[in-house]
Formats: sequence, structure tokens, C-alpha cells
Amino acid sequence: MSKIIETLLKRKSCLPIWFMRQAGRHLPEFKKIRVKNTDFIKLCLNSKLSSEITLQPLKRYDLDAAIIFSDILLIPYALGQKIIFEKKTGPVLSNFNHSKFITVKKKQFKNKLNPVYQAIDITRKKIGKKKISNMFHWSTMDTYNLYVFFKKK
Repeated sequence: MSKIIETLLKRKSCLPIWFMRQAGRHLPEFKKIRVKNTDFIKLCLNSKLSSEITLQPLKRYDLDAAIIFSDILLIPYALGQKIIFEKKTGPVLSNFNHSKFITVKKKQFKNKLNPVYQAIDITRKKIGKKKISNMFHWSTMDTYNLYVFFKKK
């Protein structure tokens, strides 16, 4: 049983450690992968590499949980918005096209994000039951908006 689950079930108190996804970016093994994979969105959608990146901090540190290597920008990507990364600027999203957004079908959306779901499955199998895998959480409002949007279709 993981320390997180044990703490929750037994209501123990312990010093929590939250190792954010970005924190693994200092690792040389991550930098090696990143140099070869310059398209960040494609890297997030590569299930095997995403899982490997997720597991890198667990291999170096005694952590209780893994946070899936992903990004909030995959939501607008899956809804058809173009995203590019400019050096020294960061992500730049195309203009929001409402008429295009509302035509996205639930199946299309899920299919575009399927590599993320696969990365979660791969990671869960590799870490077993002793550690927890958590998906990088989007904001509550984004989640609610997507729920309402797809519920109507």
C-alpha cells in the first residue's frame, strides 16, 4: 500500500512531498529525450516516452506517486486549436474559433487524447500498486466546461 493511501485510510499525519511534473526537467535523462523531441505536443502524445519521463523522478527519488507527463495545452489541441512554441516566448495558441470548437465530437476529442490514456496505463503497470499514478490535473473550471460541453452532444 502506498504511503499516500495508508495516510488517507489510517488518518496518519506525515510530511507530504509534492513532486511536480516540471521538477523532473532538471534530470539529464529528461534533457536527452527533450533534445531529440523538439515538438512538445508530440512528446506529450508519445505514450512510451511520456511514461518514461513520468517514471524518471521515481527512479532517482523515493516518491510515493507519479504525475503523468502531460500538459494542459492538450485540451485546446484536442479541440482543434493550433499550438506552436516560440523560442523565448513559450506557447502561442491560434485564435479561438468557436464554430470549429462546437463541431468537435466526443469520439474525436477522446481519440486525440488517447495517447495520454495509454501513457497512464503503461505507467500504472510499471509502478504497480505500491505507488500511485496521477494525471496532471486541469483546472476545475476546464473540467466542468468540458463535462457540460460533451454531455450536451
